[in-house]
Amino acid sequence: LMFRPDTYGKVREHGKIGVREGARKRLSGMKTGDRFVTYLSRVQLLDGYGEITSEVFEEDTLIFASDKLYPYRCRVAFDKVGAEVPVGDILWFLDAFEGLSTTTPTNIVFCKGGVMEISKKDYETLLDMIQHPPKSGKSNTAAYRTHEKRHSA
Repeated sequence: LMFRPDTYGKVREHGKIGVREGARKRLSGMKTGDRFVTYLSRVQLLDGYGEITSEVFEEDTLIFASDKLYPYRCRVAFDKVGAEVPVGDILWFLDAFEGLSTTTPTNIVFCKGGVMEISKKDYETLLDMIQHPPKSGKSNTAAYRTHEKRHSA
């Protein structure tokens, strides 16, 4: 799930995410128990992970912005927040973005309304990056290769 930093604060405060009509179908594809990672746009950070805790419902209260309604919602519970792991170039290594040449991974997620299904392998890679962030001075590429070594065989 991708959020702007200001919206992410509201998501954490209210324990729910919301999308507009264009992303409703993708959000509806998420079920109670599905896992997610959070990516913060503009600051390019992986910040946490958690679980979807309800089915999608409609609600018309303004939560995420004072002038835009994001009526299709579901409840979420975070297992971890505040990781603030710089993404760097790690998204380019994910299977979900293999073969991209005309845009960036973050643009793809943005175009999908911030909601994008990824493979179990990609989820585990991002989760590992959050749980074992690169040491200071170590690139995300090197950290990704360390992840691959830990999980190969």
